[in-house]
Amino acid sequence: MAKECKIVVVDDHTLFRNGLRTLLDGIEGFSVIGEASNGVELLELLPGIEPDVILLDIEMPKMNGMDAAREIRKRDQRVLIIFITNMAQYAINGYEVGALDFVLKPIKYFSFSMKLEKALKSVKGQESVNILLEYKDGMKKVSSDEIVYVEIRDHWLHIFTVDEEYQLLSTLKEFAAKLADYHFICCSSSFC
Repeated sequence: MAKECKIVVVDDHTLFRNGLRTLLDGIEGFSVIGEASNGVELLELLPGIEPDVILLDIEMPKMNGMDAAREIRKRDQRVLIIFITNMAQYAINGYEVGALDFVLKPIKYFSFSMKLEKALKSVKGQESVNILLEYKDGMKKVSSDEIVYVEIRDHWLHIFTVDEEYQLLSTLKEFAAKLADYHFICCSSSFC
């Protein structure tokens, strides 16, 4: 079963937050786990939950979205931030805080769903998977997070983890297929 993407909605207008919830209800794979009306409320909410994505308005009272994002980045580099604004020039500053993207108000469903699809792919890339290695000297379960790189040499697949190297008879293409949905890419016909 695919992981559901957990979202927090932050906007100072209740009607807009409700509208976002309605949009998100119609897109499979997402669930709203919290909402806030400004940056201060968001920062108070975050310690108790672990969202994958924060949909964050920029212009809000008490603490705007950009300042809230700066505070979030001091504590969490992982969470994805998508700014929602009616002023495109503000959204450009989102790159300072590592925002994934921005959505202009009024929200157009197709564009919004494409940005959420991008977020879902990114969240899936953060997940790890356990891989059973049948290697030269035995069998071992290894998390994809532990794998640093994979190399094919003399018909042997060499899997380098943080602590160890494993050799097994396999093709790089076969092994890369196991890691396709995670954080690996093959940079040549010999390395992933």
